[in-house]
This record gives sequence, structure tokens and C-alpha cells, in this order.
Amino acid sequence: MINYLGGGVDALKFKRDKRYREVLLENFNCLYPQNAFKFDVTCGKDLSFSFEKRDAFLTKLPEGFAYRINCLFWDYSMLKRLSVIPVGERWRFLEEWIKRLLAPVGVNCVGIDVVNEPFRIVEGRAVSCSLGTILGDDWIECSLSLVKSIRPDLDLFVCQHQVAHKSIQIALKLLAAKKLPEVNFALQCTSSFFAVDRFDISKFIDTLPGTIHIPEVTVWRYRIGDRPVHSIFKEQKYWQKKQIKAYIQLIGLLLQGQNIELIGFWEPCLGRTFYYQDDEPGFLDTKNGIMNEELKNLFKNEFNRTAWS
Repeated sequence: MINYLGGGVDALKFKRDKRYREVLLENFNCLYPQNAFKFDVTCGKDLSFSFEKRDAFLTKLPEGFAYRINCLFWDYSMLKRLSVIPVGERWRFLEEWIKRLLAPVGVNCVGIDVVNEPFRIVEGRAVSCSLGTILGDDWIECSLSLVKSIRPDLDLFVCQHQVAHKSIQIALKLLAAKKLPEVNFALQCTSSFFAVDRFDISKFIDTLPGTIHIPEVTVWRYRIGDRPVHSIFKEQKYWQKKQIKAYIQLIGLLLQGQNIELIGFWEPCLGRTFYYQDDEPGFLDTKNGIMNEELKNLFKNEFNRTAWS
């Protein structure tokens, strides 16, 4: 059963911009402070800790409001800085980091992505990310066990992108079969794969154990090599229309999920509703706080949000 409609926020903007904060709090019942908890954001090049973005978000979040945390162990944000620490001291350093990072996290945290993107597609195959080279082959199990030992009250998640790839699905199923500490899964779902391959995400989700969060439902333009597919079509508007339709259909399918607790959007306040900026369309009209009408109709039976009336 879906309990949370989630939205990613810029932590510093959330603190400083009252209107931005109001729109997010009115339209969502769970927020996540994007990069605020990442290793390279909270640990400087000199290996000193700084939690400005974390604190900016938590201090402005209303009491009792649900939130989730993403991306603790991620090779893109950890490799360079961890590599300068002697091998025998790395896990002790990470233990101290996690203790200080999660110290103010309270009972309203509905989940934490301990491991982010453990697998990637390389030449059509799922391969392990690079953290194993500096933390050991069992880094996934060790990171989950470490966080669980420090905060046994939190629900732990493994977050994976590119879930439409068969090899990623196999890798996740193998991971789920291991004896991990009460692990749940967070998945990124993109309408690109849904539009082109008609990937049935619901059947795959039903095979995974635990609670499922979908914190990122995105509209990415499908690519062939370095060329976006929409550029192959003579009229770009045709491809955008197709993607938006797939986006709506994908969300409708996800809302039927039996073990999905949260569905959300990484950057919902880009500007005008469904206005393309880089790869994604806006989800909300930031100025007026109005949700796209098609999405609102999908969600109104799941969530009673006062801002939609």
C-alpha cells in the first residue's frame, strides 16, 4: 500500500526560500534532501565533517513530517576521499562518519538508502560498482550491517537504477537471496524504458522482498549511443508527447503495487508543469503550487492533499 508521495528538495533552498518550502510541504507527505547526506557533501577533502545541508533541511522540516535519506555508500561520491585513508582505518572512519551523520535523524525517517547503485550496466551486462576495490568484496553486507548496528531503528534500503535491464534484475535477485540485515529496495523507474520496451515493472517488484520505495520516477529521453532517440524523429514534440504519455502510464502502474510504500520524484520543482529542463519535465508549477492535472487525477484517490483542491 502506498503511504507516501515523496519529493526531493534542495536543502539550502528549502531553508531559505519560504515559497519553495511551502509548495513542497503542501503537495507531498514525505521529502528527501537530495544530496545533503552524501559522503562528498558531508566529508571534505581534508576528511573533516560538515553537515550544513543536513541541518538546513532538518531544522526547517515541520515536527512529525516524514522524510527519507538517500545515498550513503556510493562509489561516485566516496572513491577519491576514501582512497587516501589507510586500508585498515577505512571502516573505522566510516563508522564515525555514520554515527555523526545520523545522530539527529529521528523517528519520522521512513527509510535510508544505505547502498546506492551497487550495479551498473557495462557493455550490456550488470557489473559491481567500484567500492569493492577499496572496501572489499563484501562491502554491501558490511555497510548494511554497520548502519544497522548504529541505528537499529531505521529501515535500510538498497537503491538501484536501470531496473529495466534483465541483468540488473538478476543481480538484485541474487543480492536479495543473501542474508542481509532486513534489507528493503528503492528503485528508480524511468518512462524511457517503459515507452520503448513496455517493461512490466510490477511483475519484477513483486519478486523482491521487503518494502519497496520508488523515490525517483523520471522522464529520461531514451538514447541510442550518444543520440537521444527523440532527435531521430522529425518532430521533437512527438517524442515528448510519447514520453509524457508513458510517464503517466508508468505512474498509474506503480500506484497499483502491493508492496510499494512510497512513490516520489527527485526534482519536482523545476519550473512550469512538464517543462523540459535537461532530461526531466517539471512536476509542479513552483510559483502557484499547482500539480499537473493528469498526475493530480492519478494521485487524488491515493492521497488527500489540500493543495490539489
